[in-house]
Amino acid sequence: MKFTAALLSLAGLASAAEFGIAANPNAKSFADLGNGFYTVPIVNGTLDYASAVRDTTDLVAAAAALDARDLAAPDQMPGKCVPQFPTRKTTCRARDIRRADYLRAYANFLQWIETGPDDGWLEKRCCKSVVFGLAVVSACSKANRQPTCKDEVAEAMCELDEFCAEDDGGDIMIRSWAKQYGRHNVRDGDGLQRFAAAAVEGGDEVEVEGEQDE
Repeated sequence: MKFTAALLSLAGLASAAEFGIAANPNAKSFADLGNGFYTVPIVNGTLDYASAVRDTTDLVAAAAALDARDLAAPDQMPGKCVPQFPTRKTTCRARDIRRADYLRAYANFLQWIETGPDDGWLEKRCCKSVVFGLAVVSACSKANRQPTCKDEVAEAMCELDEFCAEDDGGDIMIRSWAKQYGRHNVRDGDGLQRFAAAAVEGGDEVEVEGEQDE
């Protein structure tokens, strides 16, 4: 057990060193990080919150001037991005999200794609996550570095609106892309374990789950 704990600790230190100084080395969830935009490494199949790096704070400040009508279509998409999902698994969270907080986080995420320092790219084995109030919006790459775009994010959020509800959290796992989109309450877990179990055969799969993350 001690040896395993040491390995996990070293993995966390390595991930923090790779991306910058951790925002809160004691963080155990998004609730411990506060408003901001974060790069969160995926270690051993789950998010390493203690190694999360705050990318910038001005995006969250700018969201105060935004509302739903500002969620415009993209002028240009970074990299190769396909806003038409292949086989995927969609799951719904049991805990509600605060719609107003979610819209601010969503608007910030779209702004990061257009103006952020990463040009809309997800680092390998990392999530890009916006925290605003009690809501989180995330895009994750379980494999190599890959792009995201406003159309993909919009497609994901619209699907969650349709198959869950406008005030529900949820996750969309696209296994063939090794990519996941989601939104949830800051108290919820990351949902990456569902990603590992996502179906890879057959047509588009939408599964509504009622479980609650702790």
